[in-house]
Amino acid sequence: MQTLTAKLAARDEADARAKLLATRPDFDESVLKILATVTLDKLKDACETFPRIGTPKLRAVPMPVGTRGAAQTDGASSDPYAQVAGVDEDALKAMDRAQGVPSSEVPVKFEHGVHEMGFMSPAQARAHQEALKKAGVL
Repeated sequence: MQTLTAKLAARDEADARAKLLATRPDFDESVLKILATVTLDKLKDACETFPRIGTPKLRAVPMPVGTRGAAQTDGASSDPYAQVAGVDEDALKAMDRAQGVPSSEVPVKFEHGVHEMGFMSPAQARAHQEALKKAGVL
């Protein structure tokens, strides 16, 4: 009878250990080897208090960063197509029209509460701001 009771107690303890260790898949083999020698109470305490180890952090992949286009600098041409090499300018403008991109000839206008902005170089933008300041709008 005592042998049967001891076997049942050992089986219950093994089941309890397995259940506790199943809650901590982050323990590696060396930790599991040490915890195999401790009492069930200490194993429960270890499973509850040991810090959890998350998934390893993946190495960051640098994202492409936009650069200022040549037509966006002060000394460059106001033509947005000036730096496109090997492509016909008329074809580029036709693609822009097909995609609904306004042409570079569209001026900035403010009429009847609608502000319409076309392509503008920084030099054109400064000139437009000065004209608005002279008109008392800004």
